Amino acid sequence: MPVCDICNASMSFDDGYSITTKDVVLSTYYWEQALRGGFAGIHEQDPNGGEQLMQYIEQQAAQHAGWLVCEGCSKPLRFDRARARQLSEQQQSPPEAGPVAPRDVARYAAEAWKNLYGSEPRMTKFSDLIVGIDRDLKDVSVLRPDECERENK
Repeated sequence: MPVCDICNASMSFDDGYSITTKDVVLSTYYWEQALRGGFAGIHEQDPNGGEQLMQYIEQQAAQHAGWLVCEGCSKPLRFDRARARQLSEQQQSPPEAGPVAPRDVARYAAEAWKNLYGSEPRMTKFSDLIVGIDRDLKDVSVLRPDECERENK
């Protein structure tokens, strides 16, 4: 029996939605659910939200296949509901399904972290990029490590 990729509730393909990684991970709602559920221990392991949060962002952003999402988890997300229902009934992933750049995901994960824990996560490094998140979560700046060193001087 299939389960929702967000809350792990049992469901049927006829009652779900098949959506892209982008539809899911570019959502503060998803990250709040993840940090309360499957990733709940991350705050205890890494209270500053540094390395551990970065790893989860990269892992979730890298999903190639579509996500099967239940009715309840689908409500706060934005996507073409009729099309996603049809794809789910046919047990297919959206043709445009695929990974999302982790730097694009960072803002949503950081906002969820702040909502749940009251502070912004520390600077997070993605491969050769460093993502800085401003205090009001209104801007994400992407710097290469050499640019970061120049800014800190």
